[in-house]
Amino acid sequence: MKKYAAILLVLAVSVCYSQPDGMIFKIPDKQAEHFLFNIQADTLYGSWSHIAHIQRPLLGVTSYYRGNNRVFICGGADSNGVPFPYCYFYNIVSNSYEPKDTLPSGRYLGKLVRVKDSLYLAGSVGSNFNIPDGKLYKYNPASDRWTEKAPVPGPLLQEMAVCVWNDSLIIAIGGSTNGFSGAVNTVQVYSPSTNIWRVLANTFPVNISAAQAECIDSSIVVMGGYSSVIYNKVYRGYIANNDVESLSWLEDSVYTPFGTGVYRTGSAQFGKYMLFGPALASSSCINQIWGFNVVDSTWIRFLPNSLDVAAIRPVTLKVTSDSVFLFTFGGIKWDSVYYPINTSEKFAFGNPLIGIAKNVNNIPAVFMLYQNYPNPFNPSTLIKFDILKTGNVTIKIYDITGREVSVLVNEVKTPGSYRVRFNAVNLSSGIYFYTMNTGDYFASKKMVLIK
Repeated sequence: MKKYAAILLVLAVSVCYSQPDGMIFKIPDKQAEHFLFNIQADTLYGSWSHIAHIQRPLLGVTSYYRGNNRVFICGGADSNGVPFPYCYFYNIVSNSYEPKDTLPSGRYLGKLVRVKDSLYLAGSVGSNFNIPDGKLYKYNPASDRWTEKAPVPGPLLQEMAVCVWNDSLIIAIGGSTNGFSGAVNTVQVYSPSTNIWRVLANTFPVNISAAQAECIDSSIVVMGGYSSVIYNKVYRGYIANNDVESLSWLEDSVYTPFGTGVYRTGSAQFGKYMLFGPALASSSCINQIWGFNVVDSTWIRFLPNSLDVAAIRPVTLKVTSDSVFLFTFGGIKWDSVYYPINTSEKFAFGNPLIGIAKNVNNIPAVFMLYQNYPNPFNPSTLIKFDILKTGNVTIKIYDITGREVSVLVNEVKTPGSYRVRFNAVNLSSGIYFYTMNTGDYFASKKMVLIK
């Protein structure tokens, strides 16, 4: 145990639905465990079971579902911080592992992502945690071969928050130049077609490493991370006009759904949901998984928690017409010290998502108009409002001169929580105001459209 403490302290400081524009959607009455973006959280229930162990106790394994009931997993490090180059296909049907081509060098952490028909391992750590090498590797499943591609340009980085945009570009956010002490705020983009990296003009709001990112459509969400502190934050970025150079960040960040600062979380995607978890905190592992819906900015909790209270484990999804499966491999546990494990798990739930819990009848205590989200926005944003008693409700939009530009709501509403989407596709950039009037209640808020 003392050996694990010495080594791993260094390592660890260590459903889906869409809402058409303008449609009013009533939020189901419920009690929520967390409140984020002013919209309540739902809960989805499934079941966990253990699957065949990976070959040895490892932390920082990476994985990706490749279809045909096979999950590609590779790398990982042992309790001494020694990275392994071995890769396997996990066969979901036979519950067994098939060896595949080894990495050119031992790697752990980082993220395995897919662009077109190839997999890329970015942001991983090599043999020296304090000396990044910025290496990028490409795996071709057809030939079962790894090749080394252009490294991250200097300064060399590791543990970047990585995601894929538009099935064409790899976006790498932050990263570290020296273990946990060299976090940066750069945002870099790699083009597999040209094998070239470039740095975007808009930097991330803070220096950050060991964060997790997911991209869906024009949205990027960055969860947690580490610099001088462990961030209890979620940041959201936006790509306007299908141009990655326009990437900008919403600096008015919110707290993570885990209720504490986290880093090195797992992540995956399911439809319009970005999944995050399990997570590593300052001296504990959090075996929760949360999903963020980029359509209406809501969070959903996947219950029960995973069987092993462990972190630094990848999350991989397999989706069928009637079921969804999540897979995790290896990771670390905390028992006075961190130590790697070899246990792997499977989580199953129905598809479409039909297990959302409705707990108790909650009538809002007051009338309330909430701040729109996202804000700034382009071209649409979500407005939530609470109704205390039955009556006519109007939600109107005005430009900065006071001219009415849209009436979103003008009808009788019963008590409850509602949300409506405002689409400004035909309006110009600028400041707008939205009002809510019930006769007994009036409120006005400002929002910013940036195109």
